[in-house]
Amino acid sequence: MAKIPDCDRCHLDAHSPYLVCSVHPTGPEGDSCADFEAVDVRQPIGGGYYDGDWIPQLFPVTQPEQQQTLLDEHPLFTGRCPECEMLIPANPPRHEWHCGHCGWRLQD
Repeated sequence: MAKIPDCDRCHLDAHSPYLVCSVHPTGPEGDSCADFEAVDVRQPIGGGYYDGDWIPQLFPVTQPEQQQTLLDEHPLFTGRCPECEMLIPANPPRHEWHCGHCGWRLQD
């Protein structure tokens, strides 16, 4: 599979380790592509790409300090209540995080 530098910023990019794009699955021939369509390469609002997959941002976090606090304290990442440290069951419905031991609830 032969990608060219333009592939990563092309509208047709497959964001896949197995395909380059739907028009040229194994990559364009030569150093340029006649089907190249540039897209804005800035990170989209509301999520981002991780390993080629779009991951929506579940929480409106903008500052690095807020992001670190979320990673350090939210039960989604720790598996524990941020108040009493008791285990919280994994994968509750979204926005229904609560602790049965101390009564802590995620504030929306």
